[in-house]
Amino acid sequence: MAGSGMSLFPAAVNSGADVFITADVKYHGFFAAADVIGLIDPGHWEMERFVPEALAALLSKALPDITVTASRITTNPASWYHGVERHSPAHSQVS
Repeated sequence: MAGSGMSLFPAAVNSGADVFITADVKYHGFFAAADVIGLIDPGHWEMERFVPEALAALLSKALPDITVTASRITTNPASWYHGVERHSPAHSQVS
């Protein structure tokens, strides 16, 4: 579930799923999942970064007379610090 999908968490548990993959899990969401279901939160931007290409492909197929181009510029607002070096995918080119 891309984005914050915790509203579907109860349905995942009730379905008997082994793992629920979503993003933007709040602190207490991890406690709710403990010993109930595996919970993977790769991050909001990381989950949705593949959407533009997929959407462009769908639109190109549905609208063959129109040229559809997905942006290759990403704008993840999050940055991480590892020691004294900053790692920021915030304004990178997708390859």
